[in-house]
This record gives sequence, C-alpha cells and structure tokens, in this order.
Amino acid sequence: MTVDAEFEAHKIADEQTKVQAELDQHIANLAQALAPEPLTTPDCLIGMFKLIH
Repeated sequence: MTVDAEFEAHKIADEQTKVQAELDQHIANLAQALAPEPLTTPDCLIGMFKLIH
C-alpha cells in the first residue's frame, strides 16, 4: 500500500468513526426522548408480548 493510500484509508476510518459516534448519539437522543425513564424488565416483557401478538 502506498503512503497516499494509507493516508486515505486512515482518513476514511477516522470519518467512519466520527459518523458512527454521531449516529450513536442521535440514537441515544431519540431513545431518551421516547423513554426518558429506564425501562423495567416487566416493561420490556410487555413490549415483546405486544410485538409477538
């Protein structure tokens, strides 16, 4: 791999890491907006039951 190719590969990897972090934060923000309180086990079980039926 040439120096230029290695540089581009690192640049792409850095950009992917940055974009993934932004996506993770966006998902966390959406989850917080939808369920500001932590879900309990019964809440999760009820949600799973509703999905199945």
